[in-house]
Amino acid sequence: MPTEPQRDLFRNQLAKVLDSSEFEGSRQARQFFSFVCNAALDGRQELEQSEIAASVLHRGEAFNPIDSSSVRKLATLCRQRLERYYAGSGGQDPVIISLPLRSYLPKFRAREAALIAEPFEAEAETVVRPPPEEPAAKAKWIYTVAACVVVTAVVLLLAQPRRVSEPPGRIVIQTRQGGIAGTPMDLSGGSVRLGGAFAAVADLRARMTFRPDRNTQIAGIVVYDGPRHYVKFGRRFNLRTEWELAWGGDQVTLAPPQFFYDPQGQTGNPTWLLLRRAHSDFSAFVSPDRSTWQQIGESVRIPPEFRQARLGVYGHNGRSDAPPAEAIFENIGVGLSFQGRAPGSIDLSSFESWRSETSCGAPAPVSIGNGALQFHFEAIPRGCNWDFLTPAAAADWTMVSTVDFLPLAGDLAGLTVKGSAGEFRVARWNANGGSILAEHVSRKQVNAPDYAGWPPITLRLRARQGVLKAGFSRDDRHFEELPAEVRLAELGTKLQVGLHAMRPTWSGKTSSEPARFHDVFWEVGNLPASP
Repeated sequence: MPTEPQRDLFRNQLAKVLDSSEFEGSRQARQFFSFVCNAALDGRQELEQSEIAASVLHRGEAFNPIDSSSVRKLATLCRQRLERYYAGSGGQDPVIISLPLRSYLPKFRAREAALIAEPFEAEAETVVRPPPEEPAAKAKWIYTVAACVVVTAVVLLLAQPRRVSEPPGRIVIQTRQGGIAGTPMDLSGGSVRLGGAFAAVADLRARMTFRPDRNTQIAGIVVYDGPRHYVKFGRRFNLRTEWELAWGGDQVTLAPPQFFYDPQGQTGNPTWLLLRRAHSDFSAFVSPDRSTWQQIGESVRIPPEFRQARLGVYGHNGRSDAPPAEAIFENIGVGLSFQGRAPGSIDLSSFESWRSETSCGAPAPVSIGNGALQFHFEAIPRGCNWDFLTPAAAADWTMVSTVDFLPLAGDLAGLTVKGSAGEFRVARWNANGGSILAEHVSRKQVNAPDYAGWPPITLRLRARQGVLKAGFSRDDRHFEELPAEVRLAELGTKLQVGLHAMRPTWSGKTSSEPARFHDVFWEVGNLPASP
């Protein structure tokens, strides 16, 4: 297994290969290569064609590798593109990724073994070095190279964002005998992790990696009000893997739990879970990529209404003596997701503690479409802003939003923090051929190049020890941090944070397509173990 520094080095190389012209023209080749590389970096020892077909080609159980050569063709295509890449623009890259014949797990090796302290497939290439130079010439050459390196480093630091490899809050639970119901909960320490209060209208989401293979092994997310008053949604094993939407209702008689077959439950792939609360009504959703979502079962009503609801994650084995199974939770967040909502107009005032406003006084030109909150630029005059805000937390906090937006003519969309004395925002706009903007409004502005093709991205605002920073990512794991920050005190008091869109006064006659906000979430860090 590679170490964390090695993983960062290899993932950076993977991102560079995927961004290359050799892979740019094939979406399936990019998805295939990203999938198999991440499987290798996660320590997988084998990878079946059927698993690749399900995750990359979205083929179902009917896929037969004997009858279909689609996966093999993708592998061959990737090998050819890798050869062209390393024969051209990647000829001097520090890490070489190869895909051996008759294998779907790539190999990573360093061009020079000294780049990696503990090699992971790190086989050093033979390097032909020039003969020794004369001392004077050698010294002159060293000074020249050093000067170039210093100048280049300064330019890069000033002009480019800094790549930060920051795994999101990660919780690992080993399932043990017990269950959530009971007073007190009859679970071993650490089997349930409960966090802060959960609002009456909000969504709880998490990225879960969990592969149960023994009866009653179960893990998932929960909104918890007490040992007989909760709603949980997770994956379990009961002869085969299935989704479970279950609840406790005090003395009230409720319908039995809902169970649905989960065909991806034994792939080992991460899955996104979402549990939506609207007062006493709850709905559950799953997604393989946080882009396409499927509702699991029917919405349920849990009377009486929760009074002290808390968010959490759990993992247990029920009453069985099954061995432990590992459940990993990442990207835990609480906020609003706009998938699974009725298309058309939406009343934003229904989201408690949030407020929508426009600087031009007209109603907000927003609607639900294709699983996102859409802001329609053509419906507002030039020089107008729209904000959808909630009070900022008093302590450290992180807010993220997935934005799908192709800006034109100066229109921008993203996240903002507003106070009595100023505003700071991070947004996507079209400057310099496509940029991510971080701006302390009217004081300082920094732009970083956007990704080619304008893919959906996650924008992030993070407050730590009174300092606010901005970043962006296309995989929710590796963020580019923009070289701009502001102290929260400079923004004044009564801080509000949330979604933002603007059509500037100098905007052209042609408006941008709608900005699509898939969600807006507060990230939740580590959750304490509950007894």
